[in-house]
Amino acid sequence: MNRKALRKKSNPCQNRASVQQLKTLTIETVAAHSFMSEELTEGKIAVNADRATPVFSPYSGRVARVVAGPGD
Repeated sequence: MNRKALRKKSNPCQNRASVQQLKTLTIETVAAHSFMSEELTEGKIAVNADRATPVFSPYSGRVARVVAGPGD
């Protein structure tokens, strides 16, 4: 089958690697690797004010036990 026939039958949602891209691919043995997931970004992280509310404690100090559950 020639290249034009392959392009016509290929799924438009799929991409094919070019010859140059295929030359850069390597095959390696599957192995487990540990890594630290990290996202670098700039800006500020904001709280959704429609879904959050500030909670102020009348007491200061460490929380030793939480008796309430979500939605209580």
